[in-house]
Amino acid sequence: MKRTNSLTITLSLLLLAAATLVAYGNSFSGPFLFDDYHNIVGNKHMQISEISFASLKEAAVEEPSRYRWVPKISFALNYYFADKKAVDYHSTTPLAGSGLSEPAVFGYHLVNFLLHLAAAFCFYFLFRLTLGLHFRKKTCRHVNEVALLAALAWAVHPVQTNAVTYVVQRMTVMAGMFTAASLLFYVLGRTRTSGAGWRLFLFLLCLVFGVLAVFSKENSAMLPLLLLGYEYWFLGGLNFSLRSRKGVILLAAALLLVAAFGWLYMGRNPFALLFDPGGYGTRDFTMGERLLTETRVLVHYVSLLVLPLPSRLTLAYDFPLSTALLAPAATFLAIACLVLIAGAMAVLFKCSRLLSFAIFWFLANLVIESSVIPLEIIFEHRMYLPTAFLILAAVAGLYRLGSRRILLVRGAAAALVVLLVVFTLQRNEDWTSRENVWADVAKKSPNMTRGYLGLYVAYKAQNRKAEALAVLQKAVEVGPEEFRPAYNLANLYFEEGRYKEALQILNNMIRGGQVVRAPVYHLRGSIYQKLNNYELAAKNARLALGDDPGHADSYVLLGGAYFRLNRFQEAAAAYEKAREMMPDKYGIYFNLGTVYFNLGQYEKAIAHYRKSLELRPNNADAHYNLGMIYGARGMVREMNEEMNKAKRLRGLIR
Repeated sequence: MKRTNSLTITLSLLLLAAATLVAYGNSFSGPFLFDDYHNIVGNKHMQISEISFASLKEAAVEEPSRYRWVPKISFALNYYFADKKAVDYHSTTPLAGSGLSEPAVFGYHLVNFLLHLAAAFCFYFLFRLTLGLHFRKKTCRHVNEVALLAALAWAVHPVQTNAVTYVVQRMTVMAGMFTAASLLFYVLGRTRTSGAGWRLFLFLLCLVFGVLAVFSKENSAMLPLLLLGYEYWFLGGLNFSLRSRKGVILLAAALLLVAAFGWLYMGRNPFALLFDPGGYGTRDFTMGERLLTETRVLVHYVSLLVLPLPSRLTLAYDFPLSTALLAPAATFLAIACLVLIAGAMAVLFKCSRLLSFAIFWFLANLVIESSVIPLEIIFEHRMYLPTAFLILAAVAGLYRLGSRRILLVRGAAAALVVLLVVFTLQRNEDWTSRENVWADVAKKSPNMTRGYLGLYVAYKAQNRKAEALAVLQKAVEVGPEEFRPAYNLANLYFEEGRYKEALQILNNMIRGGQVVRAPVYHLRGSIYQKLNNYELAAKNARLALGDDPGHADSYVLLGGAYFRLNRFQEAAAAYEKAREMMPDKYGIYFNLGTVYFNLGQYEKAIAHYRKSLELRPNNADAHYNLGMIYGARGMVREMNEEMNKAKRLRGLIR
């Protein structure tokens, strides 16, 4: 019997792995997108050159997402083992001397897939244990079938693509996997009837995986409440009751742990975030509007679980805000629906405990991301963990209703899994290129600028100038008050030499009281520099720095304008400030060398030219200017060496 059971489990795991691989087989070449750049590709802390404690620590603790240590370390390791190419992640232009590189994406997708598969395995075993506890007073001959089908449906459900195929959402996958593992080992420890040492070991594993979950993503802070809920719904070995003194103490302890995790992540009272200007002050909705809107979001999440058509899924939603109970009217209906669901959770506790727990699991796992914290309104990856037990309850309910027609039930369940695999394959097609992703967003959220801006970047990388201009103009039309569409359009005109049109946009932005002003002033100054109006270039650079003293590029612009105006001392001061802020930019050292050359400060000029050559050895102009300095000082041999290097680099001699 034991051998038969082991064989059943092995075959189940192989089937689970095969089906999940088929569903995600077309996802491994999808490009980096959106937050991938901020967190991975453009994050220098991820670009480790050796595996050491110091490098991994830097990758783990530096911003952004400074407390998501575990996935950040995995990203750093992915980078270390990846094939790296120094390319701009917004175009196909080499980034000489920039230090940025976009590694091959396959390894990142492979790790995401394997982590997702590990999470599916954890849920399979957890589902088996849960069904055994749920039906312990009854006979259930199909525990493994139900657990396997539920794990399959969860793993291949198309709504999970936003967590698995979107590289940076490995954070969500890891949090889900470690949460499932922590709960699994807790249940194993609680249900083991002998071997105190083994039970202690299992509880230790529960703790370890719980800590890993918490340091993967913040929503794992709900884990103490999830463990307590599982204890209340299925185990009951502690005679736990919310009406008992022990029950109140345990609930209070769980809530205190949740609050402690929140404090740990934020470094202060988590409730202070609600009143922080950097929280709701940066959003276009209030706390009240978010709470009202999230009721409709939760209903939408459930609808996606039931009807996961690829046409209903997208990376970015243009989800209308609820501003009052009847604005829109669906808000009141959503609140009523959630009240009924919460009531059903209590009523179903005795007659259908599994469904009751599934409702609790769904709501508890969305508390952090779908309540008062000023996050964006909706993302599909937030459903990764909450949907697990809802799917188990649905499959178990199907088997109970069709117990007398088991072959028909099996056929329907298998057909459903196949359909979900097909839907996931179709949805993953939308992730195969930047153009596909953002075209999908623009189509499904046509009144939001994000899709058009993404398409602009994709078209620009392919040098499809007309299409890039068209989608950027559409973005400005959709979001005339937004900063990015108008600024990007002005920048595009600047790159094409359409300076008058670019200036008109920038002047309108300034007259309109644009909050983000430093880049606008900087770009306007760059245009005036191109037009040889160096006084206005310098004025706009100063305006940019007055608005944002940390805008390093404006110091470079200011230095260039002063140099053209022969104000060499002021140019040197501006470039020195830029060098302090951007010590790895070879161009700044080259410009400083030129300024000091004109000031007759040859030692400083030589030092800065040498530094620029350390950062870019093949800079012919630096070698030529060094030769000029050596010539001015009568150092003929050194002059000839530098001049010959410059000529070789320019192809004049061999």
